[in-house]
Amino acid sequence: MSGTTKIEAEDPANRQAKKRSIVPPPRIHRSLRLQFQGDWGRANLHRALGFLGYEFTNLAGPYTRYAIWNGRGGMDNVQAVGRGEVDMACAVPVPFMRMAMEGKVAGAPETYPHMRMLGYVPQHDRMIVALRKDLGIHSWADWREKKPKLRITLGPNDNISFIGIAGHLLLEAHGLRRAELEKHGCTFIEHDEPRGCTVDMLEGTADAIVQEAVMTSYWKELADKRDLVFLPLEAKARDSLKAEYGLPSATLRQDYLRGMDREMTFMDFSHFALITTTDLPDDVAYALAWALVERYETLEMQYRHIPPERSPVSYPIDPKAVCHTPIPLHSRDVRDYYRVKPGIDPAAVQFGELGYAEAARESYAVFADLVSQGVIPASTRFLVAMPTPLAFLQVLIAPDQRAALEKAYVQSVKEEIAALATVVPAQKLAIQWDTVFEILILEGVRKSGIDDTRAGLIERLRLLGAELPAEVELGYHFCYGDMNHKHSLEPSHMGVMVDLANDLARALPHRIDFIHMPVPRGRDDEAYFAPLSRLALNSQTELYLGLVHFTDGVEGTRRRMATAARVRPEFGIATECGFGRRVPETVRRLLDIHAEAARD
Repeated sequence: MSGTTKIEAEDPANRQAKKRSIVPPPRIHRSLRLQFQGDWGRANLHRALGFLGYEFTNLAGPYTRYAIWNGRGGMDNVQAVGRGEVDMACAVPVPFMRMAMEGKVAGAPETYPHMRMLGYVPQHDRMIVALRKDLGIHSWADWREKKPKLRITLGPNDNISFIGIAGHLLLEAHGLRRAELEKHGCTFIEHDEPRGCTVDMLEGTADAIVQEAVMTSYWKELADKRDLVFLPLEAKARDSLKAEYGLPSATLRQDYLRGMDREMTFMDFSHFALITTTDLPDDVAYALAWALVERYETLEMQYRHIPPERSPVSYPIDPKAVCHTPIPLHSRDVRDYYRVKPGIDPAAVQFGELGYAEAARESYAVFADLVSQGVIPASTRFLVAMPTPLAFLQVLIAPDQRAALEKAYVQSVKEEIAALATVVPAQKLAIQWDTVFEILILEGVRKSGIDDTRAGLIERLRLLGAELPAEVELGYHFCYGDMNHKHSLEPSHMGVMVDLANDLARALPHRIDFIHMPVPRGRDDEAYFAPLSRLALNSQTELYLGLVHFTDGVEGTRRRMATAARVRPEFGIATECGFGRRVPETVRRLLDIHAEAARD
């Protein structure tokens, strides 16, 4: 071989993409072996994982390797991650991840409270239903009324395929359960991959199709070669899918496929969820998330020959959007924590004023004026709600520095409480500790990096309570998180909250005036409230149940109240997590719901 051949270490286009990175790349000096799980081996999940694996090896030690196992992109991938068989997997679609984590997928009751997301690879998809036009069925109502004998092609009903699960849920939401359809003479043809279903329709072996991958060439081929009627979601079905399963809807424009004669609403089946667990090391999680956002262009380049709305991987990426996930993000995925600067002794750190007393000063002046006018009853207390120190440390401070900085922050909290007592008269003041991370740690889905023992958590809360002057009312709001009005974990019952309340009642020198416990909207069953039977509060402590929900109003509130009363007859009512993070116009109606329900 004559001359000199130069072998490039990497694609020059990828090198150009790196120059456009905004956030400096992380570095992991140790070499790692990572296990991923994707699709059947030839589709887009494998390609996305290959992109991430490649980029990760450029960030880690020189002997780093990764492997991609084949899977189906559904419940099997969730199980592989949740059981520790692989480090990360892709699963589709993103809206199914909460159901999967909480064991609410039919036939798959195993829960994975430690499951997390790193974000998602964007792909805008829909689960759609289409029938042969010559059948004369033009709506869901026609289908229900005529009861035709149809050959229906869709994903498998095996509790693994999210494609099949979604298809069956979609039919059921419109009053078309599989068992009833089979009684009417319908038959089902199941395929694991969408392409098999479109071939059935093209070859005339199926009359109706329930499938996703709407952007693909084989859906376009089907619509171009066969006259189809598309059935958009009925409003009632759309609302029930959202309320019962958290499954959203989305539209497709007119003429997206031939036969779509108007903009239509379908089940949203979008995005490739990147799932892992809290066991994934923080630096690995951050490096993978960094690669997803900062190196996405290297994946995007493989799809630019396809128009964006027809691409099976969407582009460009929206870094903010891919972090809006239905389950918690891996903690190290979402932020760089604050750290003490090199050379500074953590013991010398002082946090100073925290701002609660200063905010209370201005707010209490308005409050006092309204009391003097008779607008607010004179017996009303001025409430200051504060997150416990653990929340500040957990959210903002690097895990390896939390223990060293805890004492300094707690001291600032104590000083803030003392300052509050000078701003608001003690006999008018109530302080509520928002207890979030303590609950999540006791549920086993969080780690603080300090002292996660039950005794350690109780002692911290005891010391906070002991700081309050005797005249100040003390309350606790137990919380499971409320980001986007969603819990970090849906409680299976009230046991963790009841046990914590009992421990606090025994440990605190200060009386507890009230305790608040949330109740999810869908929990009107006695099993959820059953632990209240062992609640052992002192006689002066009032219990408030957060069972008021705007979305199902007085009727839903009364239903939950009735169930709770069978276990514990006396309690007050409240929302799950206050009145924040909502459209202001809804507050008056929410207050009315409280008032109407409280009259019972």
